Amino acid sequence: MPSPTPSVYFVLGTPGSGRRGIVRDLIENGLAATDRAVVLLAGGEAADPADARLAALRNVEIRRWRWDGETLPEIDLPVGATTFFLSDAFSSPIDQLEALKPWLASQGLALARIFTVVDCQLAEKQPVLRQWFDACIHFSDVVFLTRREGVANKWLSDFVRHYKDEFYPCHFVQVKAKGDLPTPLVWLDPVARRVSQYFHPSRRQGWDLKFNALVDAGKQIVVSADKSPSDLNGLEDRLRTRLGCGIVADIHATTFELRLSILVAKANAAVVKAASVAAVAKAVSAAPTAMVAAVKAVVAAAATDRWRPHGR
Repeated sequence: MPSPTPSVYFVLGTPGSGRRGIVRDLIENGLAATDRAVVLLAGGEAADPADARLAALRNVEIRRWRWDGETLPEIDLPVGATTFFLSDAFSSPIDQLEALKPWLASQGLALARIFTVVDCQLAEKQPVLRQWFDACIHFSDVVFLTRREGVANKWLSDFVRHYKDEFYPCHFVQVKAKGDLPTPLVWLDPVARRVSQYFHPSRRQGWDLKFNALVDAGKQIVVSADKSPSDLNGLEDRLRTRLGCGIVADIHATTFELRLSILVAKANAAVVKAASVAAVAKAVSAAPTAMVAAVKAVVAAAATDRWRPHGR
């Protein structure tokens, strides 16, 4: 039964990266045989080895489209069909992504996911393309790594780690040489996993995903604000709730006793006399970092006195 709001999968990638083979696999093994699918190929796309198998699928219709540099063309699509929109690989992916939102609205379609297909052999040989891939992966839910034959394992692991270390929430999928994907239904799941969510009503969803990625990685998150989480404006309710579930510390100006205890803990290791510590606690009422800096200055002065020749 067709979905009331047909879905669109937007596919980024370089020429010859294997995008059509991946789309064929997603349709053949991810959609039901009765589900209609439309594949939109840019007019400048050359022939691909996957074309024959893609065209042989009975539920697939292949159409060509042309990028005019500003807008995506209006297309009369079959009712209820799932659309796989392959970007123009010879034009700016960012310009096309920016044109995607109004195109979806005018067509009455919903964005399911954005895919990026990385030709690993090309990316390894041409490091200058890293910025291009960075831009695409920033907006992607799933990244398919193709043409891995002959590519050093270290390069591949470093490539993926670069994005994992930045807590990109997207999936990274290593595609086998014969092109078959593991669990195609998982990659068709329309749950967004991209960093930037500007296709949605709220850009704050991008921060929500970043928050989830940090928590899933076991990281600690410290948020500084002038009010409690429940009173923060500009955040979604669920994010305010999650912040409120953590440790909320209401920090006020430090008292003399608190400053003294902080400085005693810092000074013990530096062997600073108690009288000097108390003097600093009385004289410095600013942030604890300023007090610690004052103690370090005292320690440095004392050290200087020890090595300075007498009489000078």
